[in-house]
Amino acid sequence: MNNSSYQAELDNFYKALFHHEVAKRVIYKGNLSKARAKLKYDAFVDLNDHMIDFFYRNFDFHRAETALIRVFIPPFPCPGVTTLNVKRI
Repeated sequence: MNNSSYQAELDNFYKALFHHEVAKRVIYKGNLSKARAKLKYDAFVDLNDHMIDFFYRNFDFHRAETALIRVFIPPFPCPGVTTLNVKRI
């Protein structure tokens, strides 16, 4: 999001989505906030599980035996920790 208001962002999103020439008020920010408050985190967990299952069933994916992973370097001294060699399961 940029520095414009939340409502302006919503209006511009729906303008792009519906290919309108001028932004129209499709949804109000208060309504969106109320709807977001009703979402349960379990829905996202289930959606994630479904997408992972879909990926492994439909794409030819071969897991590497090892992976090089970058690690966050904390602002305090932590000598020698920049990457880890991790064995995947």
